[in-house]
Amino acid sequence: MKRFDSQFPAQILLCDANVLIDYMTVSGFELIARICSCGYTIHVPDIVLFEVDRLSFEQAERIGLKVLPTPLSALRQDIRGLSLEDTACLYFVEKDGMVCVTNDKKLRATCQKHSGKVMWGLELLLKLVQQGYLPATEALEIVQNISRVNTNITPAILHDFEKKLSALVSIECSEKQNAYGHRRGYWGWSL
Repeated sequence: MKRFDSQFPAQILLCDANVLIDYMTVSGFELIARICSCGYTIHVPDIVLFEVDRLSFEQAERIGLKVLPTPLSALRQDIRGLSLEDTACLYFVEKDGMVCVTNDKKLRATCQKHSGKVMWGLELLLKLVQQGYLPATEALEIVQNISRVNTNITPAILHDFEKKLSALVSIECSEKQNAYGHRRGYWGWSL
C-alpha cells in the first residue's frame, strides 16, 4: 500500500547538493527521477545545483527537479558556519515551508532553529520503502553503495539505517501475516 507520511503531507522537498551527489554517484539520474515520479516534488535552488557537477539545469528539469531561482536577498553572510548555498536552502525553507533534505548538520540545525522541517538523505529512502515505492533490498543496496564512496556514511550510520529498514520490514511482514494468515519475510524467507 502506498501511503504518505503525515509529518510531511505535501511531500514538497528542497534538496541540498550533498544528497543529490550521493544519489547520482550510485545511480546516475535514475534514483532522483524515480523519487520525483513517486509524488514528491523536489526543488533545488539554482545556486545549489551549481555544486552538482554532473547535473545541468536541463537535465535536472528533465528528471523532474524544480530549479528555483535564488534571489540575491536570500544569500546571507550573517549566519556563522553556513555557505551561501546553505543560506539559499534556509531561505526557501523559511519562505515556502519546504522540508530540507540534507546531510549537512549545521544546515539541519539552522533550519530546525528557524522552525523548518528537515530530513536526512537516507531517511528519504526509508520513506520510499515505507510507502511502497522502493523495495527494501534495493534501498539497502543503494545505501551500501553510497557508503562505499561517501566516507561520511560511517559503519554506524549504515548499521542504524539497516536497523530502521529492518523495523519497516518487520511491520510489513506483520501486515502480510495478518492478510495471509502466515508469516513470510519481506524478502521471501520464513520468519
